Amino acid sequence: MVHLDGGLLATASIEHHVGADGVATTRLRAGEERLELGAATGLNRLTVAPQRLMAERDAAFAAGERWSLWASVCAALPATMLGRGGVHGLCGPVLSDALWRAAARRAGLPVGVTVAARVLVVGERVVGPRRLAPHASAYRALATVSATDVLEVAVDADGAIVTATCSPDLRAHGEWALLALEAAW
Repeated sequence: MVHLDGGLLATASIEHHVGADGVATTRLRAGEERLELGAATGLNRLTVAPQRLMAERDAAFAAGERWSLWASVCAALPATMLGRGGVHGLCGPVLSDALWRAAARRAGLPVGVTVAARVLVVGERVVGPRRLAPHASAYRALATVSATDVLEVAVDADGAIVTATCSPDLRAHGEWALLALEAAW
């Protein structure tokens, strides 16, 4: 199983071939470890494109090129990889609180202001406080309209959506989060 994150990729060299038929291969080499991402199973936790030192005048261009490369790598991850990237983020959409609330409204979901609890959506499973169980379908709906399979939803005391993130601290959700991730694979 591969766990993609900034620590692994900051020092990795990459071989990424894109042709007329799409991505042909993606290989990473981090020290002695070689990863063939085309056949990988794992969890994508990449939120920021890794950076290397460069001249300041080239920083904006290089940042755009890095983003394009890593967006392509993340988009080419196999279906068995949770946290697929796209144009709005490397492991799912990275949106402001206002945009998450707008996405919730578009999905016909209630919106709140003050965070009282957090729930984790992994595929069809929702992990969180038992009192929020009646709202599970709403939280899954937000993950669906966001096209992400791992989503932490921050809610108010009534269960209305305040904000969300595709890169939650999974440890905060305990063993239930691990069981949900395992079931999603």
